[in-house]
Amino acid sequence: MGKFAAMQLLLTGDGIRAEEAKAVGLVSQVVDDEAVLDTALQLASRIAAQSPLAVRLIKEMVLESMNVPLEAGLRSERKAFQLIFSTPEKTKRMQAFLNRKSPGKQ
Repeated sequence: MGKFAAMQLLLTGDGIRAEEAKAVGLVSQVVDDEAVLDTALQLASRIAAQSPLAVRLIKEMVLESMNVPLEAGLRSERKAFQLIFSTPEKTKRMQAFLNRKSPGKQ
């Protein structure tokens, strides 16, 4: 959401519908009320299945990138990439990825 649209919402106290919130990037998805818990748990499970280090660094890089110049963000991203690629887990996860068959191949 852009700064001016955010300012309007914040200063007026206007509400925003779920579909509009998704369209402007305030939420990543919209689900029916009955599906909220199941959807959240599925998403949490998918995230938890990822490398804890990678998840932590991704969160840090996204948040940091909002507050630093592009060059500094790219430097941090490069350091995070090097750190992740220096772990033993990298080899295990890359091998698991390479062993997966593409959907069209049997």
